[in-house]
Amino acid sequence: MCTSCNRNAPSKLISDHETSKRLENLPRSFQDSLDYLVRDAFDASQNFTGILIYEPIKRDTLLSYHSDKNFTPASNIKIFSLLTGIETLGPTMSALSYSKQNDTLFFRGTGYPFFMNGDVQDDQRALDILKNHEGPIIYSSHNFQDDHYGEGWSWDDYPYLYQRYKTALPIFGNTIWIAKQTGQERVHIDPDYLRPLVNIRRASSDFSIRRHPNNNSIEMDIPDNYPKLINRIFPIIIDEQLFVDLLSDTLKKNILINESPLNLEWNKIKDFETDSLYQIIMKDSDNFLAEQLLLMASFEVFDTLNTQKIIQHSLENFMSGLPDKMRWVDGSGLSRYNLCTPQNLCYALQKIKGKIGLENVKRIFPQGGTNSIKNAPKYVYAKSGSLSNNYNLSGYMNTKDGTLLIFSFMNNHFLESNKLVKNRLNAILDFIHHHYPVMD
Repeated sequence: MCTSCNRNAPSKLISDHETSKRLENLPRSFQDSLDYLVRDAFDASQNFTGILIYEPIKRDTLLSYHSDKNFTPASNIKIFSLLTGIETLGPTMSALSYSKQNDTLFFRGTGYPFFMNGDVQDDQRALDILKNHEGPIIYSSHNFQDDHYGEGWSWDDYPYLYQRYKTALPIFGNTIWIAKQTGQERVHIDPDYLRPLVNIRRASSDFSIRRHPNNNSIEMDIPDNYPKLINRIFPIIIDEQLFVDLLSDTLKKNILINESPLNLEWNKIKDFETDSLYQIIMKDSDNFLAEQLLLMASFEVFDTLNTQKIIQHSLENFMSGLPDKMRWVDGSGLSRYNLCTPQNLCYALQKIKGKIGLENVKRIFPQGGTNSIKNAPKYVYAKSGSLSNNYNLSGYMNTKDGTLLIFSFMNNHFLESNKLVKNRLNAILDFIHHHYPVMD
C-alpha cells in the first residue's frame, strides 16, 4: 500500500473544531481517507509540509507527501546524533583521558559534559583522580579541534542556556548561577570564583540582569529590598585559561596548560551510563548535551574533538544508505543550515530501533503527553523539533491493533500558531491509529 498524494486535487483548509465532522464524510477506503485528510489539511496552506509514515515489517509506505524534500529539522537532528552515539560510545562515557609520566599527571578532555556539573550527579571519577594526585598536573588542550559555537547558530542567543559554549571538558556545565533568596541581601554566585565578573548595582528603580555578548561580565541592577526571588543561569565563555583557573580554585592546586601535541599513552576513566545521557537529550531536548555527544563520539573514533569530522564519519559509515543527500552541521539542531528529508529521518529511526530494540526506544524517546511532546498522543514515542515558524515530529507510533509504524512529520515556514499545526498532525495520527489496517 503506497501513496503520493495528488497535489492537484481540490482542497479547503479547515479549522480544527470541524475535524470530527469531516471524519464522518471520509471516503470508505483507508488509503483514500488518509489522502483526503492530508490534502485537506495542507494543500491550500502556505506552509511547506512533508510526511512519511512507514510500516517496517511489511515495508509498507502508508503515506508519502513531499517526503523526499529538504526541511529545516531543528531538534530532529538529534535523532542522527543519537544514532552516532549508539554506534560509537558504548555503555558508559569516557569522562577523562590521562597519562602519568613519573610524578606528573597529564590529562585531556573527552567532551564529557558532567564534570563538576551540579545538575547531574556522576561518580566523580575524573575529579577524584585529579584531586588525589600529589605531583604536578598539566592540562593538554591540543585535542580540541572545533569551534565553540556551531555553524549557523544565532548570535543573539548567546545569553540563553540552550546555546552554550562547546568545550573539551565542560566545568560547572559551562555556566554561572546567580541567585538571591527573598528577604536576603547577599547574592549567591556559583562558582564563587566568578563573583568579580558580576557588577551588582543597588538602589535601582527596576530589576535587570544581562551578560555582555563578548565576555563574561554581567550587569545586575537590583532595587533596595527587592521582594522577588532571583534565580538566573547564564552560559559563560570558557577558554583554556579560565578552565584551569576554575579547576585550580576547586582543587587548591596549580594546574598548568600544554597546548602542543603530546606523544603519550593515554588511559580513559569511564563514568555515567550513555543510556541516561540519551534519555536527557531526547526527553529534555538538551542542546548542550547533544553537542557534547558528538564531541565524545569524535574522541572515541579519532582521539580528537571535531564535530564536522564525526558527522562526516557517521554519514559515511553508519548512514551510508540514506535515501537522500542531507546537510548536517551540528549535534543539536540549533543551526538553520541543517537540511534533511522525512525519508532520511525514518531511515535513521529504523536503524536506531534495529540497534537497541523497541523497549530501549521507548525508554529513550519521550512518550506523547510527557516531556517535550506534551501535545502528542500517548501512543507516540517521538522527538519534536521547533524553531521559529518550524515544527517537526519524528518517531514511532502504535496502531490500535499493536502495529508499529515509523513516521516523520516536518512543517516549515508557517506564520500561524504551532498549536494549529500540531492539531492537524494529531488528527492524521489519530486516524491512522484507529483505522490502520482494518478499513480496507
